[in-house]
Amino acid sequence: MIASNLEVLNFPILTLLVVMPVIGSIFVALLGGSRPEWMKLAALISSVSTAALSLWLLAAFKSGEAGFQFVSQHVWISQWGIS
Repeated sequence: MIASNLEVLNFPILTLLVVMPVIGSIFVALLGGSRPEWMKLAALISSVSTAALSLWLLAAFKSGEAGFQFVSQHVWISQWGIS
C-alpha cells in the first residue's frame, strides 16, 4: 500500500505539502496574463497535487501512535548546532 511505502522512503511530505502551493503560485505568476487558460490549468494542477498529498498524508497517519508523525529535521547552521 502507498501509506506503508511512505515510511520506508522517509519522504518529507509535510515540507512538500507546504512548498507545493508556493511553487504553484510562483509558476502561475510567471505565466503572466496573456494566456489565462494556461494560468487556470497550472493553478488546477497545483491545487490537485496539493490535495493528493494531503490525502496521502491522511492515509499514512497512524492515530494509535503517540508523539509526532511525519517529522523531518534539517541541519541549518551546523556550527551553532541549529537544526
